[in-house]
Amino acid sequence: MTSPTQPASATAARERRRTQQRRRRRRWTATLATVALVGAAGGAWWWFGQRPEGAETASGPSYLEVTPRTYQVTVPAPGTLQAATTAEVRTVTSGSVTWTAALGDRVAEGDTVARLDPTDLERDVRDAVLALERSERALTAARADRIDVERSLTNAVGDAERRLQRAADAAADAAAKLDLTTRLADIGSASPRELADAQASRATALEEVATAERALATARGDLDARVAKAERDLADAVAAVEQAQVKLERAETGLDGATLVAPFDGVVAEVRVAAGGFAGSNATVLTLADDRRLELVAQVDETEISHIEVGQNARVTIMALANRTVQASVVAVAPGARTSQNIPVFEIVLGLDNAEGALRPGMTGEAEVIVREEADTVTLPLAAVTRNPRGAGVVAVLLDDGATERRQVEVVATVGASLVVRGDLPAGTKVEVPAANAVAAAPGATPGFLPSTQLTRELVPGAVPPPGAVPGSGAGRGLGGGGFGQ
Repeated sequence: MTSPTQPASATAARERRRTQQRRRRRRWTATLATVALVGAAGGAWWWFGQRPEGAETASGPSYLEVTPRTYQVTVPAPGTLQAATTAEVRTVTSGSVTWTAALGDRVAEGDTVARLDPTDLERDVRDAVLALERSERALTAARADRIDVERSLTNAVGDAERRLQRAADAAADAAAKLDLTTRLADIGSASPRELADAQASRATALEEVATAERALATARGDLDARVAKAERDLADAVAAVEQAQVKLERAETGLDGATLVAPFDGVVAEVRVAAGGFAGSNATVLTLADDRRLELVAQVDETEISHIEVGQNARVTIMALANRTVQASVVAVAPGARTSQNIPVFEIVLGLDNAEGALRPGMTGEAEVIVREEADTVTLPLAAVTRNPRGAGVVAVLLDDGATERRQVEVVATVGASLVVRGDLPAGTKVEVPAANAVAAAPGATPGFLPSTQLTRELVPGAVPPPGAVPGSGAGRGLGGGGFGQ
């Protein structure tokens, strides 16, 4: 059964929906009106607020007092600071760490930053010293033995040579006696027995000569062999001394290495092995950073990397230091891109001085690399610059007597709805800016530096001026696109 209150409820719901729709339409209408009023007010402030006090209304030209400044084109490059030079302080031998400098301690070159327990290292040095002394004594003995061996064997060879000489002399005498006895026997003056004795003496003498020759050869062989052995023993002794010296040097180096020193002035950036820990050979105990010179490793979009060169100046805004700005220069440009979130980015390195120590590695910074710089320029609205018959830029300058003078200018760049120009425009010069309605009549006016469609929209009151396009400022930011004179 249907309740009698349902139709009334449905009607009330429809009425509530209509009321909400009307309220939403009123809110949108009020919002749009507010936006329009704010846009009109902002446009009026930008278009008319740039004019000096006392300027004429839109019915006549206004005059903009200019001050020459430096025009710059910059490329943004956000990045992170890091130390330009870091070093890992390593051990030369293993040992227990007894002390290290604390994290953040500032040290000078040669200062002690860590120590190892020297007990075992000192014992190694003592053992190496004793081993060297033993080897040196062995070397001295080997040299003396070689001298003794050579002397004794030389004497033995000399004795054998003398024995051989005596045997040779005796053999010669026996040969002469046998020859004489043989001639005497032939004439009957010597008996057969005497001849036989002479022959026996001759044979005995020859045998003694052979024996002496064998003894001499043996003596000479012993001399060569024992001298060679003495030479080998001496060489082994020399090598043993050298090895002992190397071990001693290594032990002394290890003992010296128990005291780790800073290789340069800097700050302790990391402690890897604290006091009480054990460090192996060639282990990193701590890391030292030279924070007097920092680097900003920054990223540059691929569309702008072609403008970056080593040596260009830059400004770096450090957000952690209340947006403090420091000067920098480009010291390196990556030859290739790396991919970050599927986007190719190029890395550049900017060098910064940190003599005051206010900057710290790890801080983030926003760099602006100055890729173009033009001195003594002024920024004027597009309408203030026209062309002469030769196509050069011309501006009208107000003179002291109230007359105007046309002066040629060089157009350096186009920045939004403004032109950056350079010419005979010293500080205080008043440049004529035609009234806004004169700009609106541009299609039928004398050809000048007319804005593109986009720039025309920027000239309409209420439009937002591009960054750096403040008339008379002479400064611009970003890689402005393709204006006249660029």
